[in-house]
Amino acid sequence: MLEQWQRQSGNSVELLEHLLASKEQVPEARQRLNDLDQQTAQWQKSLSDATAAAEAARSKLDLAPDSPLPDREALASAMAATKVAENTARERYAAAERAKHDFDHWAVMNRRFGGDRFRTLVQSHILLPLLNNANIYLSKMSDRYLLTCSDDNEQLSILVQDRYNNDEIRSVAVLSGGERFMVSLALSLALSSLNRPDMNVNILFIDEGFGTLDQECLDSVVRTLNRLCDMPGQNGRRVGIISHREELLSCIPNKIKLTRAGEGRSRVEIVCEN
Repeated sequence: MLEQWQRQSGNSVELLEHLLASKEQVPEARQRLNDLDQQTAQWQKSLSDATAAAEAARSKLDLAPDSPLPDREALASAMAATKVAENTARERYAAAERAKHDFDHWAVMNRRFGGDRFRTLVQSHILLPLLNNANIYLSKMSDRYLLTCSDDNEQLSILVQDRYNNDEIRSVAVLSGGERFMVSLALSLALSSLNRPDMNVNILFIDEGFGTLDQECLDSVVRTLNRLCDMPGQNGRRVGIISHREELLSCIPNKIKLTRAGEGRSRVEIVCEN
């Protein structure tokens, strides 16, 4: 059998003896071979991963598959520049967001108070107490009307409530000339009562308007003006009436009469009947 193995393998007996003597080293050699196989598999996987990463990098860099990758230092420099640009973009975006927030804030303020809106808002807050005061004087002249305004009063419109007509709310424009005069007089008296203590105007001039009043309204207005000093907020108030209506001469005790003297001259006379 030994001779048959020798003929088939072509090996010498000495080699066989050497192999038999090295039999105990076979497991160790087999283990080293297995380790080498595992290392080879790992190296092949690493090579495959590196190849895939290189292809992905070429794709991102828009390079041909067979073109060499850029220098590592050049890539690091480009990456640093990209990071700086990214940080700058983030800062600009944050600044834009803050600017937009500020713009939105001031846009709201502008919608509410911009242009004439703030003045209108302030005047709308003053208008209601003004109308309340005016109604006090208007009630002395007529019990028919009550001054009011709408809740949304951006135009500062003054309305009248007609007590003789189911409390219908109407525009002042529909009133007769005499009624509008009484409303204007009541508003003038109310407005004069809103003076600051350090800026008191105790003289009120009424220029005409009496010609639109019928006799009943005229008597009511004159009575109101004569009782003006007794009304709250009008202490010491003096009213000057400028009118051509003759009926007022007998109603007003103290007068300044202007009489033509001819040749472009006039004569002034102060009449006190008290």
